[in-house]
Amino acid sequence: MKRTKVDKTQKGGRVSLPSEYFGSDSGRYYKPGSPELQLEPSAYGPNNVKNRSIGPAPNHSNLQTGGGIYNKIINPETGRRVSVTSKKGKQIISNYITFLEGGG
Repeated sequence: MKRTKVDKTQKGGRVSLPSEYFGSDSGRYYKPGSPELQLEPSAYGPNNVKNRSIGPAPNHSNLQTGGGIYNKIINPETGRRVSVTSKKGKQIISNYITFLEGGG
């Protein structure tokens, strides 16, 4: 019987804890209550930990960022991925909306 080689490569890496964890001060963190830790109010009112705002920051760029995960959809006929901005992708979305509205 042939022996198989066992993969002994390590997964992950070293976890470094900050010196504050051990009771010393590295000077890298602000003290609790510092003005640098206070959030600016947003379009939906003041920000705080209990009531997180979903609105944009006051100096936002008016550009939506992210959302790359939804650039493609699955074609139900073929099972292939299709760009949502392609002609076929738009047709699939239109058909799906029609289906949801009860026609089709």
